[in-house]
Amino acid sequence: MKPMTIFKTRAHWRTLAPPVLVTVVLVALGFVLSMERLSLDSVPHYSKIIWGLVVVGWVLGAFIPFLKWLMSTDTLTDTQLRSDEGVISRHSTTIPLGRVAATNVERSVVDRFFKSGTIQVQTAGSDSTVELWRVPNVMRLEALINEQVKRFKTTSGDD
Repeated sequence: MKPMTIFKTRAHWRTLAPPVLVTVVLVALGFVLSMERLSLDSVPHYSKIIWGLVVVGWVLGAFIPFLKWLMSTDTLTDTQLRSDEGVISRHSTTIPLGRVAATNVERSVVDRFFKSGTIQVQTAGSDSTVELWRVPNVMRLEALINEQVKRFKTTSGDD
């Protein structure tokens, strides 16, 4: 039987602020340098070189971080907590709810403003902690994780 999905999320949208800023700065820089030829008129294909560098900078500084954000998800089901990340090669971490020992929430001032934060999920039986980084509605998600863990342990008799 397929597990029922309780909650599926990715990092808060504010994680995309730096890539958007990189895009704006690079486009502005491209326009300024294209218009400002100064003594570089002697360089053949000056504008093409500038815009080529802008595109390379955009791919590295904005597009790849956006893809990483888009392809990274955290999913809570009725039996497990799963974190998937990666664009080309995928890395998944799955924690059965029966192994969850505790959850901790870390929130900075900015996190509190955006109602986001990082949830640390500690597992029983090993010295491992899984972090769900900058998740939106962090307090709601932590409550759902704790509720599902309690429900899972009660129904399976692990309590």
